[in-house]
Amino acid sequence: MSVSLVAACALYALALAAWSLKRALGGDPPDGWPALGAAMLAGMQLIIAAIASVALLSGAAEPDEPASAWGYLAATAALLPVTFALREDRDGWDSLILALGCIALAVADWRLTLVWGR
Repeated sequence: MSVSLVAACALYALALAAWSLKRALGGDPPDGWPALGAAMLAGMQLIIAAIASVALLSGAAEPDEPASAWGYLAATAALLPVTFALREDRDGWDSLILALGCIALAVADWRLTLVWGR
């Protein structure tokens, strides 16, 4: 797993969170570009989780805390799909939910880089 790629995804998640928060303040739903950006980020997180899982299972990577690494991988893979599942009304609140999900994803990615990089 590339720690720099995970860090880049965390920064992208923070940028997407800021964009979604701006849309939430305007009462706009996360349609169009924000939704596409979040879907692309979710896909990238799934690819990273798959690559890291193979590395952990094959023994190519041995973080100090394997249980924490597995937990953060599961969290980063599931956060945005769960966030999209919570969207119901397509109003400004949905943009706020996406912003909070992106912030949580950035924190989980940051923690994953700390656990993985030791």
